[in-house]
Amino acid sequence: VHAGGKTAKMIKTAREVNTYKTEWAIEKIKNAALTFEAQKAKVACMGLAFKPDIDDLRESPALYIARRLKADGLDILAVEPNIESHEELEIIDYRKALEEADIITFLVAHKEFKNIKTDFCGVMLNLIGRTKELFYDDIKNHDKELRKIVSSSSFLVIGGAGSIGQAVTKEIFKNFMLLISLRIIW
Repeated sequence: VHAGGKTAKMIKTAREVNTYKTEWAIEKIKNAALTFEAQKAKVACMGLAFKPDIDDLRESPALYIARRLKADGLDILAVEPNIESHEELEIIDYRKALEEADIITFLVAHKEFKNIKTDFCGVMLNLIGRTKELFYDDIKNHDKELRKIVSSSSFLVIGGAGSIGQAVTKEIFKNFMLLISLRIIW
């Protein structure tokens, strides 16, 4: 970003938005915890990884949120189905977290969390932000036009690790694989 100067405005803005979203989530959880005046609220942080269904916690906003909440004095129930232990947080099974938590906050959309059914009567915060796949409506509504465009195109995919890049790449492979020539650079 620094080397790009004025040409890196979009990257800088994306980072600012991501930082704001993390701080927004922390405040939302802390405000929910204020309703538990007589006791210290137990907060289940559902997911700590950088993105769904992986064990990579490097630079994870969800892990940052859990750490901040713990540092701010909240009782954290850390749930991460893709790791067995963590040096700072005790990792527990999501079923145990559902039983013990006063507040449940979904931070990462792991497959284990998709069909959770519970009679939980505390505060449930879904901070993931979406309930169906990215671009679902657009692909459904413009399928015919997209197939025409994709069938006469070539694609160069660079990156694809973030949620948007991952969703685009997944949709290209899933829906249009027979129609395209795809070059991937790692």
